[in-house]
Amino acid sequence: MTRRRAQPPEAVFEEMLRAARELLAVRSPLDAELIVSEMLGAWWGKRLVHDDVEELVGEALVDHAAKAGTPAALALLTGIAYLGTPRQAAKAERAALPLMEAGVARPGWAGRVGVVV
Repeated sequence: MTRRRAQPPEAVFEEMLRAARELLAVRSPLDAELIVSEMLGAWWGKRLVHDDVEELVGEALVDHAAKAGTPAALALLTGIAYLGTPRQAAKAERAALPLMEAGVARPGWAGRVGVVV
């Protein structure tokens, strides 16, 4: 018998995308990294009985942002590409490319994210 994988409610992802709008207002890549880090940290290290929370929530958030296709979603994907787990980062990079090719506006800090140490 195959167990069905639980899915977080769409409302959780919508709230995270609303919060990601803040990424459009910041100028500093450090501020952007702190915001994304806080968002990702909301579930970091949480345990689920049968699922991997990083996959269940983190990777599903990337999918949701890719479908949204908004500037806030692209900003969130950009941040996840630098701060997510290796799987989340790779998935976020792949998801961001079509949005950029479609002309979705990138935040000003996008070219400098990941360089702050």
